[in-house]
Amino acid sequence: MNLKKEKYWIVLGIALVLSLIVFYLLFQINKESLIESYQSQIEHEHEFIQRQVNIFKYNKQVTIQALKENKTVNNFIQNPSVQTKQELEKLFINQVKADRYVMQIRIIDPLGNELVKIDQDSRIKKVFVVPQEKLQNKSHRDYFKEFSQLDDNEIGFTRIDLNKEFGEIEKPYRETIRIATPITYKHQKFLIVINYYVGDWLNEVFSSSFVDTYLIDDEGYFISHALENLNWSKYLKVPLRYNDTKEFEHIKLNDFMSNKNNNLISFYLEIMNHDYYIAYKIKERYVQSYHEQIKKIGLFILLGLIIPILPLLKIIRNYVKRIENDKWQLQEREVRLNSIFNNTFDAMVIINKQGLIQQINQATQTMFGYNKEELLGKNVNILVPHPYHDNHDNYIKNYKKEQHSTVINSERDLFGQHKSGQLIPISLVITKMVIHDELFFIGTVRNISVEKHNKKLFETVFKTSPLGIALVLEDGTFWRTNTQFTSIIGYSEEEILNLTFQDITHPNDLEKDLELVHQLIRKEINIYTFEKRYIHKKGHIVWVNLTVTAVYVSEEKDEIEYFIAVIEDISERKKVFENLQETQKSLVEAEKISSLGHWDWKQKENTFTCSEMMKTIFDLTSDKSSFEYETMLATIHPDDKQNVKQRINDTIRTGKPFDTEYRILVNNQEKIIHAKGQIKKAEEDVVQLFGTCQDITQIKHLVNKEKQQELLLMQQSKLASMGEMVAAIAHQWRQPLNSIGITMQDLTYAYKYEELDETYLHNSKNEIMQQLQLMSDTIDEFRNFFTKTDQRVEFGLYKNIEEVIKLSWAQFKAHNITIDVMCEDSNSQLIPIEQCKDDVTLMGSPSDLKQVVLNLLNNSKDAILALSNATPKQRFIEIIIKNKKSLVEIIINDLAGGINTSDSKRIFEPYYTTKEMGTGLGLYICQTLIEHTFSGQILYKEVTKESLKGSSFIISLPKKSTL
Repeated sequence: MNLKKEKYWIVLGIALVLSLIVFYLLFQINKESLIESYQSQIEHEHEFIQRQVNIFKYNKQVTIQALKENKTVNNFIQNPSVQTKQELEKLFINQVKADRYVMQIRIIDPLGNELVKIDQDSRIKKVFVVPQEKLQNKSHRDYFKEFSQLDDNEIGFTRIDLNKEFGEIEKPYRETIRIATPITYKHQKFLIVINYYVGDWLNEVFSSSFVDTYLIDDEGYFISHALENLNWSKYLKVPLRYNDTKEFEHIKLNDFMSNKNNNLISFYLEIMNHDYYIAYKIKERYVQSYHEQIKKIGLFILLGLIIPILPLLKIIRNYVKRIENDKWQLQEREVRLNSIFNNTFDAMVIINKQGLIQQINQATQTMFGYNKEELLGKNVNILVPHPYHDNHDNYIKNYKKEQHSTVINSERDLFGQHKSGQLIPISLVITKMVIHDELFFIGTVRNISVEKHNKKLFETVFKTSPLGIALVLEDGTFWRTNTQFTSIIGYSEEEILNLTFQDITHPNDLEKDLELVHQLIRKEINIYTFEKRYIHKKGHIVWVNLTVTAVYVSEEKDEIEYFIAVIEDISERKKVFENLQETQKSLVEAEKISSLGHWDWKQKENTFTCSEMMKTIFDLTSDKSSFEYETMLATIHPDDKQNVKQRINDTIRTGKPFDTEYRILVNNQEKIIHAKGQIKKAEEDVVQLFGTCQDITQIKHLVNKEKQQELLLMQQSKLASMGEMVAAIAHQWRQPLNSIGITMQDLTYAYKYEELDETYLHNSKNEIMQQLQLMSDTIDEFRNFFTKTDQRVEFGLYKNIEEVIKLSWAQFKAHNITIDVMCEDSNSQLIPIEQCKDDVTLMGSPSDLKQVVLNLLNNSKDAILALSNATPKQRFIEIIIKNKKSLVEIIINDLAGGINTSDSKRIFEPYYTTKEMGTGLGLYICQTLIEHTFSGQILYKEVTKESLKGSSFIISLPKKSTL
């Protein structure tokens, strides 16, 4: 019996020892496996960072190259006058506003003197021109000496450094990269220098939830450290290099290696042509998680001492692998879900097969006005109005019964319902997924209100432009023309599309025109402008001012896609309107399309050619410029592939252009693509399909998440106001155009009767230029009127009201309507606004207040025009400004009959209107702007004066201060 016990304990001891050995070996094996998996994860992280650095570099090179080729920049360098400097400052200001990373744009002369400098302080969102007295000489700075050595075609970058002003480092720190390129004029080298603030960019690119990142320069100093107090260690009181720290004592910057004690891995990294190093350290919580799993495995082994070792070892090994796989799968799912729900512009709703909401993203809350708690667990019909409400229930019932539905994976346009009851035009795509044998549906919702308005606005601008515009193919065939173009030359649009520009050009001008076209094709020039003659359909000559530029298929400008021809009829004003050429060219530059990814699919050869931007979007690393169509198709998300094929087939079948959005999968990353395209036929056969693709994954950054619906309504109202202003401009321009016509006739008679001398011609020219300046000022006022900023600023109330009247007076005068603006003096007496000495300062958006005042004035105008026989007293609108102690009142009165009592109680409700063709949004928008932007109040009351009834709108606004 004792012998048996002794053998039992021997066997048990051996099992224990073997178990401990197995446990130790297993621990080491899994530890090495963990390190390898961590290294693989870090390598993917590093590839992402390298790609973002390359994209940043490419975008900035494109920007500065475009500025270098810009005519405004070259005009200033060649002729540095006050006018060219002002034009250059406007160009630079627009460029700065378009890129939040830009700190400064400068022109520096060969001696190091700053000629023009635009600054942007992103912390207060302010862009300003640096005055002449504050411009500096940079000849002593290293970056100026380095950039001055660049060749004409080179672009230079500085290292990442802290910004200095007047020799001192700015605090708080502003991380800066400078980019420059030279422009040589008369053997003198000028520099365009752009300073980029890269602090936010570094945080976005180098931040990670999995690892701590350390960015180190080639001298060994930390630029970025996991501990913020060690950032920019070169500028600490005691400078700190990486090998001065315990963490990095075993790391060599030029090695790829890992340290088992602190889990560090380092790489070489090139940023803007300079050497850097980046180190990654696995966050402690991931290491601890692994150790906890190992402890659980150890307990499992110890409990199984009596079980045969080998089968147990296999079971444990499989268990560890399953735990590791589950762990990485969970992490991948987390990353995927975060990408879908946190980085998408569209609203996404996940429901179960009963129609109950399981998950929503932030865009859903913004779009429909609910918070997450209000929607989770509710039937999705809460977001859908009737009749779609009942249809949706039927779709779910039919799917349960038949296991298929016609709405799955198809895009539908319908209406959603906001929490407030407001209907929202949306595009809906429903997909299905199965998780653990349970069926779910994903609804992707896109608000298409802006798309409808933008499309309508573009067509309106093109069709109603006062200039003739034509898109011309390389062989001279007209592709598309607007109404003004066909009006000038006398042909209908159908007739002109069957002609070439050679057919209608005067023979004496054709040779020069063709030579200029060939210079464009040879890239000797980028644009040309000259006066030429067209032969009108009726046979007479039409003088025009022609401006032509080329649009290329790709950014490399290897192939011209088409020409843009802009013409102005100068038959009667040929010698007078030469100064308008620059204005027309500026308009052409302003209307240039931003760079996109271009593609061209030739069906017969089955070749798919694309631009470098397209390669970047689809991550095509090959040096080839052509790919098979299937190569591109393979990147499309499986759920979207059939829809894309159908859109392309419909375009080929019907000949209509397509415009669609779909998803692609690139390196396990999902992107959303906006694609446009159309076909080119030879006789009746489709030979070519071409178009553009744009990555719109990051569009969410352009959307105000908390007030999206409100902003859409604001945009609707703004577009309506723009229509009113276009009419106002038409009235404003009639008088100067009539004056120009009279002056032209006067010049003709003076020449005929030999009264034309230098003084007479000079005076006539000055009068014409004065009228042209008035027309130009009107356009500037129109642009300023609709300049929208989210930043609250101080502005003068009287000046604001005067600008509204100045821009719209002609339209009211055309209807014999008088507007009087009065204010109260110190004795509470009403006096004309011109006599009011002290303006009132308000805080808010001046554009929003202009929109409110214009809307109320237009309402009064419409009411007056609706009267059958309006008296002079009724054709009068009165604006009274009362400057009180803590607030100011703006009162707008008319005597056009007033509003019924039953209607007056609801006039500020959305979509409630008393007009036959009204939208019901005007007064609602006015109330919203006054209450939200100015924290004020707007009221309506009926007034009676001399037996005439009318309306009075009273706006109460809190004052900032009195000037």
